[in-house]
Amino acid sequence: MMRVFSTLLVLLMAIQPVCAHEFPPSLPRVIEVHGMAKKKFSPDQAVCNFSVISDAKTAEEARTKNEQNSKNILNGIRKLGIADAEINLESFSINEDMEYNQKEQKYNFKGYKAVKNISVELSNFELLAKVISLITQNGTNTLNHVNYRLKNPEQYRISLLKEAVLNAKNKAETMLLAANAKLGSVQRIMEGNSCDSLPRPMPVMMMATKARDMDSNESSSEAYSAGTVEMTVNVQAVFNIN
Repeated sequence: MMRVFSTLLVLLMAIQPVCAHEFPPSLPRVIEVHGMAKKKFSPDQAVCNFSVISDAKTAEEARTKNEQNSKNILNGIRKLGIADAEINLESFSINEDMEYNQKEQKYNFKGYKAVKNISVELSNFELLAKVISLITQNGTNTLNHVNYRLKNPEQYRISLLKEAVLNAKNKAETMLLAANAKLGSVQRIMEGNSCDSLPRPMPVMMMATKARDMDSNESSSEAYSAGTVEMTVNVQAVFNIN
C-alpha cells in the first residue's frame, strides 16, 4: 500500500509543472499608440549677431580701439530704446593678424586683430532695420546673422502636448471601434522627441544693403519678414482595453 501511495505522489509532482505551464496567467489587454501635434507660430523675437573688428600694430592698441568702437555702437543701440539686458557679449579675442604672401609662399605678420562678438535681442521687430543700419554704417562692423525664434517656446509646447495626447486617444478609440472593443483608462503617457523648425534668416549681405539704402525713419517690415516657426510635439500613450 505504501508503495502505491509513493508512486502516486511522484506522478503528481511530475504533472504539476506541466499544468502550470499549460495555464499561464492572463496578460493585460492594452493598446499602444503614437500621438502628434504640429502647429506654426509667428516668431516674437529676433536675435541680431554682429562683430566689432579692430586692427592695430600692437595687441593693446587693438584692444583699446575695439573697446572704443564697441562703446560707440552700443551707445547708439541703447539710444533706440534697447535695454542692457537685451545686449549680450558672446565672445572677445585678440589674435595675430597674418597675411599670406603668394610670391614668398609664407605668412607675414601684419599686426593684431581684436574681435568682439555681440548679440542683441529684439522683441520689437520695427527696430531690427534700425539696428542693422547702425551696425553696417561702420566698415569695422560685420553683421553675422539674424535668427528668429519664440521668446518662451515652452508655453507653446505645453499647449501642443494636450493636442498630441488627444490625437493619441482618438487614434486608439478608432482602432478599437473597428475591433469591437472599448477604450479603458490610460496606463501611461510619455513625451517623445519634439522638434522646432525655425525660419531661415535672410542673407546677411542683402539685409545689410537694404539697411544702408533705407531712410533712418523708414520702416521695413517686409525686408525683415520673420516667417513662421513650426513646432512638432510627439507622445506615446498606452491605454487599457475594456
